[in-house]
Amino acid sequence: MKSFIPHAVFSLILAVSVTTNAVSTTVVPAVDTTEPAVVDVAASYGWTLRQKTKDGESIQTLTFDAPDCARPVLVSLLHLLIEEQQFLPAVDQSYVARFIYIEDSWNSPDRFTLFLAAKRQRALIVLGLRRDASDRMLYVSAPSECPSIQTVNWRSVWNKEGPK
Repeated sequence: MKSFIPHAVFSLILAVSVTTNAVSTTVVPAVDTTEPAVVDVAASYGWTLRQKTKDGESIQTLTFDAPDCARPVLVSLLHLLIEEQQFLPAVDQSYVARFIYIEDSWNSPDRFTLFLAAKRQRALIVLGLRRDASDRMLYVSAPSECPSIQTVNWRSVWNKEGPK
């Protein structure tokens, strides 16, 4: 009887893991909708797109003018499980930066944390609690004296209905 409970728990974890990996989820959409969604969310807060830059094949950075910021706000689109941090745009030391993925936000995430965040989103899709997920996260860097950066709800970037 003592060994039944651990075996049952292990069996449940194994079944959920296999099901999560076997279910076809749209992690990478046919057309990447992250950039237009970021622009829409920023525009809903009164931000104006100033410039788009692309560093090689992977990192795209959008530069915005925010109404209450004297200097621009940078939003880089990164792949979730690829080490691109070394290629991030250089910013002034007075800038504050955050990595954002759906409802999670980190100063500097490690690979395992990102892996767990991606797995959690896939599990939510399997359970029917989310319709889709993306393999893209945001790297938002803004001047420290910019108060509006704290009020932006970036979660709408991953919402198919658009900003709310």
